[in-house]
Amino acid sequence: MLTAGGRVLRVATRDGNPGRPPLLLCNGIGGRLELFQPFADALDPRRGVIRFDMPGIGASRAPVVPYHLATLAPKLARLLDQLGYQQADVLGISWGGGLAQQFALSRPDRVHRLVLVGFQNSATGSGLVFYAARSYSLMRPPRTGRRSIRFRDRSATG
Repeated sequence: MLTAGGRVLRVATRDGNPGRPPLLLCNGIGGRLELFQPFADALDPRRGVIRFDMPGIGASRAPVVPYHLATLAPKLARLLDQLGYQQADVLGISWGGGLAQQFALSRPDRVHRLVLVGFQNSATGSGLVFYAARSYSLMRPPRTGRRSIRFRDRSATG
């Protein structure tokens, strides 16, 4: 567990070649860091790897207020600081691709290379489909009295 910008995150790391930036893996919404384990195992063992649970996912503490890409991206820089890295190669899948893009835009000095995985899965905006309603509720803004769209968790019904 590490604290990055006031958020306590569960983090798994694998040390690598000190002269090469580690690979920072950003999961999709609802994805625990264990989902990247087979991928990390398939990489060269000399490759440093950083995986983490988003706030409210896995063993990371739930956020007090809904989070947003713009507020999570600075946490990645603080995470790298705590682990002693200046830069990382950043790979994002699904919603994690949106986070990886935001991090690259806001802190290009910290991103050595950017990899986005999936066809239209690393896009952000209204085109995304959220499979876990609980995960979506962590991101949505507070109600403002306007009608809101309700998302239904269909994972239990097949």
